[in-house]
Amino acid sequence: MFFYINFFFILLIHLTIKIFFNFKKLTFKKILFIYLFFLSILIAISIKKGILDLNINNQLNYLYILINLLIFLSYILTIGLKTLDSPTFYILEYIKKNKKVKIELLEKYLQGKNLLQIRFQKLHEENLIKYKNNEIVLTLSGKFFIRFMNIFSKSFNIIIEG
Repeated sequence: MFFYINFFFILLIHLTIKIFFNFKKLTFKKILFIYLFFLSILIAISIKKGILDLNINNQLNYLYILINLLIFLSYILTIGLKTLDSPTFYILEYIKKNKKVKIELLEKYLQGKNLLQIRFQKLHEENLIKYKNNEIVLTLSGKFFIRFMNIFSKSFNIIIEG
């Protein structure tokens, strides 16, 4: 029973984000707060209804919560794919359109897309970096995010590229 509740919980979060928020304006923090809000409601209702006991009688339900967390981590890591086109996307799109491509023309095309400027702007909007004396520095949130990603990638043996 708790498996199905968790399944609908993940659907509810996705639909809430999709219906009430625009992916282009959504930050990782907002997604985290939405998730924690719905998770606290899920746990409170589950405890009140007796589905989830405070003593560990039904260990499978706690496994479902762990799986729920892992699905959320996967979800939050793929949000970047929806919000920012990568250089690879533009390279493949350009080659597909033009068949044979000179490297110089491709470089000019990519420079025209302002990918780095867009990414810096996005990181600044998410409060991960700030501009200080014509330099870019990590904010406290940025440092936390970097530590989290390093621990996460080492724990699951994930190579971070890009």
